[in-house]
Amino acid sequence: MERRQTKSGQVIELAHDGYARRFGLIHERTLALTNDGVRFIGQERLVVAPDVVRQPRRCSSCCAFICIPVSAFKCTPTNARWS
Repeated sequence: MERRQTKSGQVIELAHDGYARRFGLIHERTLALTNDGVRFIGQERLVVAPDVVRQPRRCSSCCAFICIPVSAFKCTPTNARWS
Protein backbone atom coordinates (compact mmCIF):
# COMPACT_ATOMS: atom_id res chain seq x y z
CA MET A 1 0.00 0.00 0.00
CA GLU A 2 1.24 3.47 -0.86
CA ARG A 3 -0.42 6.75 0.10
CA ARG A 4 0.73 10.11 -1.21
CA GLN A 5 -0.38 13.71 -1.40
CA THR A 6 -0.45 15.33 -4.83
CA LYS A 7 -1.20 18.96 -5.66
CA SER A 8 -4.80 17.99 -6.50
CA GLY A 9 -5.52 15.59 -3.61
CA GLN A 10 -4.81 12.24 -1.94
CA VAL A 11 -3.89 9.07 -3.84
CA ILE A 12 -3.81 5.52 -2.47
CA GLU A 13 -2.34 2.61 -4.45
CA LEU A 14 -3.08 -0.94 -3.32
CA ALA A 15 -2.27 -4.41 -4.65
CA HIS A 16 -2.76 -8.06 -3.71
CA ASP A 17 -1.75 -11.42 -5.12
CA GLY A 18 -4.98 -13.30 -4.37
CA TYR A 19 -5.36 -14.21 -8.08
CA ALA A 20 -1.69 -15.15 -8.62
CA ARG A 21 -1.86 -18.85 -7.81
CA ARG A 22 -4.98 -19.65 -9.84
CA PHE A 23 -4.76 -17.08 -12.67
CA GLY A 24 -1.17 -15.76 -12.60
CA LEU A 25 -2.40 -12.19 -12.00
CA ILE A 26 -1.83 -9.36 -9.51
CA HIS A 27 -4.80 -7.07 -8.74
CA GLU A 28 -3.87 -3.38 -8.43
CA ARG A 29 -6.22 -0.57 -7.39
CA THR A 30 -5.68 3.21 -7.37
CA LEU A 31 -8.06 5.52 -5.49
CA ALA A 32 -7.89 9.33 -5.59
CA LEU A 33 -9.83 12.00 -3.71
CA THR A 34 -9.54 15.65 -4.64
CA ASN A 35 -8.55 18.18 -1.97
CA ASP A 36 -12.06 19.67 -1.92
CA GLY A 37 -13.62 16.19 -1.53
CA VAL A 38 -15.80 16.67 -4.62
CA ARG A 39 -14.31 13.98 -6.87
CA PHE A 40 -13.48 10.37 -6.05
CA ILE A 41 -11.77 8.43 -8.85
CA GLY A 42 -10.76 4.79 -8.95
CA GLN A 43 -8.99 2.47 -11.33
CA GLU A 44 -8.39 -1.27 -11.15
CA ARG A 45 -5.84 -3.27 -13.14
CA LEU A 46 -4.89 -6.91 -13.53
CA VAL A 47 -1.21 -7.43 -14.35
CA VAL A 48 0.78 -10.60 -14.93
CA ALA A 49 2.45 -11.79 -11.74
CA PRO A 50 6.22 -11.60 -12.28
CA ASP A 51 7.09 -14.83 -10.47
CA VAL A 52 4.26 -17.04 -11.76
CA VAL A 53 4.83 -19.03 -14.93
CA ARG A 54 1.68 -20.96 -15.76
CA GLN A 55 -1.10 -21.15 -18.29
CA PRO A 56 -4.46 -19.54 -17.44
CA ARG A 57 -6.99 -22.09 -16.19
CA ARG A 58 -10.57 -22.34 -17.32
CA CYS A 59 -13.10 -20.88 -14.92
CA SER A 60 -15.27 -23.66 -13.46
CA SER A 61 -18.51 -21.72 -14.02
CA CYS A 62 -18.21 -20.85 -17.73
CA CYS A 63 -16.16 -21.33 -20.88
CA ALA A 64 -14.02 -18.19 -20.50
CA PHE A 65 -10.37 -18.62 -19.57
CA ILE A 66 -10.29 -15.89 -16.94
CA CYS A 67 -13.42 -14.68 -15.15
CA ILE A 68 -12.45 -11.69 -13.01
CA PRO A 69 -14.43 -8.42 -13.12
CA VAL A 70 -12.39 -5.24 -13.52
CA SER A 71 -13.82 -1.75 -13.17
CA ALA A 72 -13.04 1.93 -13.23
CA PHE A 73 -15.23 4.57 -11.65
CA LYS A 74 -15.64 8.28 -11.00
CA CYS A 75 -17.97 9.66 -8.37
CA THR A 76 -19.04 13.22 -7.70
CA PRO A 77 -21.81 14.44 -5.39
CA THR A 78 -24.16 14.96 -8.36
CA ASN A 79 -23.02 12.19 -10.70
CA ALA A 80 -21.87 8.61 -10.25
CA ARG A 81 -20.63 6.70 -13.30
CA TRP A 82 -19.47 3.11 -13.41
CA SER A 83 -17.75 1.45 -16.37
